[in-house]
Amino acid sequence: MVNIFVLVDFSPDVRVGPAPGSADGGEREASLDLALYVRDALRLDTSTDPLAPPPLTNPPPDRSDLLDDADPVAVGEHWAAWWRTALAFEARW
Repeated sequence: MVNIFVLVDFSPDVRVGPAPGSADGGEREASLDLALYVRDALRLDTSTDPLAPPPLTNPPPDRSDLLDDADPVAVGEHWAAWWRTALAFEARW
């Protein structure tokens, strides 16, 4: 299991938090941004998932080393399930 607190690099180029001007304070946008950040930092290939958006414009640092011996395909499938759940949750707002 990847420790998300080790994964996230809070560099000046990374915005994690409410989007300016969001009616709900940006919690929804921030949660989806975080999921995309995790996907891209771990260099997961989700290109076969029709619901997965393209990679971030400004890719985060490569943290794929945190996967250790994990099967990258299985991790990508778990990420896709997480993404679909996050989208379903956000759609309810």
